[in-house]
Amino acid sequence: MKKLKFITSILLLLILQSGFSQVQPNKTWTDYLTHEGVKIEYKYAPCNTANINNQVLALFKFTNTTSNKVQLVWNEERWVSNVCSNCHQVNSLENTMTIILEPNQTIEGDCTTKEYKERYIFSNFIKLSPGMSKKHLTDFKFRNLTKEIL
Repeated sequence: MKKLKFITSILLLLILQSGFSQVQPNKTWTDYLTHEGVKIEYKYAPCNTANINNQVLALFKFTNTTSNKVQLVWNEERWVSNVCSNCHQVNSLENTMTIILEPNQTIEGDCTTKEYKERYIFSNFIKLSPGMSKKHLTDFKFRNLTKEIL
C-alpha cells in the first residue's frame, strides 16, 4: 500500500511538473505563431557539432509568405525551469532580436553556428558535468513583435 502511494505521488508530481512547461521537446518544426505574413516555427535540437557541443537549442524557422522584403524586431523573453530569467530586462538591447527576410524566403536556425542569436535560444546541456546546472528552457515569448516592410 505504501509503495502504491509512493508511485502515485511520483507520477502526480511528474504530471504536474510537465504541465507547467509550455515548450515541449520536439524534433520536427512546430508552429509558434504567424505575424502579418511571417510564419515562425520552432524545434528543439540536440547539438553535438564542432561549433556547438553538448547543448540542446530551441531553433527557430522564419518563413516570409509575402511578396515584400520585411524586417521583424522583437524582445526575447526566456523562461528557465518555469522562472522568467530575463523579465527584468526583456526590453534591453541584449534581448532585442532582428531578422530581415526577402520575399518568400525561409531562414532557419541549425547546430552549425551560434553567430545568429535571433535563430536560437539555449535550452540545456545534454550531458551534465559536475557543477553544471540541470535548469532548462521551459518557455519563450516574442514580446513587442513588429514587422516593417523594407
